[in-house]
Amino acid sequence: MKAPEKTSIEKKDFLTKDTAWKIIRAQKFERSGDISFTIEISGITIYGAVLKWSNKNGKWFVSWPSRKGNDGEYYKHVYIPLTDGDTKKIEDAIEEALSK
Repeated sequence: MKAPEKTSIEKKDFLTKDTAWKIIRAQKFERSGDISFTIEISGITIYGAVLKWSNKNGKWFVSWPSRKGNDGEYYKHVYIPLTDGDTKKIEDAIEEALSK
């Protein structure tokens, strides 16, 4: 089976006021500073997402769950193209979850 060609996906605000979403669990890894979290969006639960700090861009980004294929490459099995605003909303919700 041939892998699909990569296409550009337009980023739109996904986590709007009309979208029901919440952070179910968050855990900070002390060594790396990354934060693993589970998020529920419109009734769909996504496990194994990670909030990571980018030294290159100087901001947080979401790394969606992925698995290593037989060819050694990693393939995401969930992907939501988030805007910077969406990532900030997730960051704030994780910060609140960790403070509880």
